[in-house]
Amino acid sequence: CPAEPSVKVTVLCGLPKGDKTDYIIQKSVEAGAEEILFFNSDRCVARPDKPEKKLERWQRIAEEAAKQSGRGRIPKVGPVQNLNECDFSGFDAVLIAYEDEEKTTLKQALRKAFGEEKGKSDEGGNDIAIIIGPEGGFEPTEVESVLKNSPAAKSVSLGKRILRTETAGMAMLAMLMYELEG
Repeated sequence: CPAEPSVKVTVLCGLPKGDKTDYIIQKSVEAGAEEILFFNSDRCVARPDKPEKKLERWQRIAEEAAKQSGRGRIPKVGPVQNLNECDFSGFDAVLIAYEDEEKTTLKQALRKAFGEEKGKSDEGGNDIAIIIGPEGGFEPTEVESVLKNSPAAKSVSLGKRILRTETAGMAMLAMLMYELEG
């Protein structure tokens, strides 16, 4: 399908409160995400009793968004897990949007990981995880843990402003697709 991106992007987002999950899923699918995962971390505001019950609904939202945007595949919405349990070993790049990152921008990290040429490989192999913090932000130890446990991980800045969790994922995904796909 021509609407499918040449890169596979998994969006991992701190579990937000309210119906923000619906918006994150819908917009991430429209922008080209391959998979959407929510995680619990120290500063997550939302603590639903049984988030697994929402999986069916979330998957339906992903299916509707995929149809609306002309996607050839329906992205998967995975179960909620703890950030420290996430496995990043299968990714070529793991990019954490971190409000305290002062040196590395998303653009710099992408160019370092995939070279100056946009969309480095049409053969696949460009598997990227983007990690967006919860509404309360990341604990510094959480970012350090991801960076330590994944050689492909890099913390990145999305600019001078701190974005809401539902905005940051979309902004990061859009910038990534622009940079790698043109």
